[in-house]
Amino acid sequence: MNSKYVFFDIDGTIYDYVNGVTPSAKEAIRLLRENGHHPVLCTGRTRIMIFDEILDMGFDGIIAGAGTYIEWEGEVLKSVELPQDELVRLVKCLSANGFASYPEGRDWFYYDPVYIENGDDEIYRIYQLHIPDRLSPVDLTSEMHAAKVSASYTAKSNRDAVLAEIGDDYNWADHDGVLFETIPKGVSKGKAVLELMDHLKADIEDTYGFGDSFNDLEMLQTVKYGVAMGNAKDSFKQLIPLHTEAMLENGVYNALKRFSLI
Repeated sequence: MNSKYVFFDIDGTIYDYVNGVTPSAKEAIRLLRENGHHPVLCTGRTRIMIFDEILDMGFDGIIAGAGTYIEWEGEVLKSVELPQDELVRLVKCLSANGFASYPEGRDWFYYDPVYIENGDDEIYRIYQLHIPDRLSPVDLTSEMHAAKVSASYTAKSNRDAVLAEIGDDYNWADHDGVLFETIPKGVSKGKAVLELMDHLKADIEDTYGFGDSFNDLEMLQTVKYGVAMGNAKDSFKQLIPLHTEAMLENGVYNALKRFSLI
């Protein structure tokens, strides 16, 4: 059998904040490697936001920041960064419209200090636990290095006003009215899959992917065999022909067994 390339979303696919890494997914990735296949992360998280417990599962490649970053066997192939003036404009727009901004970079995760002071920021508390030395407050007077910007909804958030100002300038995703994500135009998980496969001179026919949310859609439609997790919303699963069980029901492991990859 030719070596296959299997792309994994993180949150809701192989990991969640309550349960951590799914043991069956960890075993599945070990078996994939043992069988000569290549597991690859494909996540909206930027590189610094991928915790060690996830990396320790063993991945040959990493697509991070929704396609702004590509790494293969430790070599960085691509790393996009927002121009400083664009980053400042975006953060100002989000803040003016009631969002708590999180510029996310390859090496740094920035947080809105106003919401920390008010004790309102659960996202900050999560990352403070995992990457405390890579957190920095948003400071528009200082240089920041970010590939994209996510933002938490608050009681004052006005998404329509944000989209009216910057909607045509960025790709964006809304995560259930909890988190709003802005991504540079021309960048996506699906495009990054193609870029990596082209670099490796490998065939897209040998690709598989797993995801659970709309920011995974293009990735799952790009690979040969895209699989929606059972815990995904029905509206998402309707767009993807192949399904597996939920993350906590060994969905990744079971699907890889059915594909005879493990």
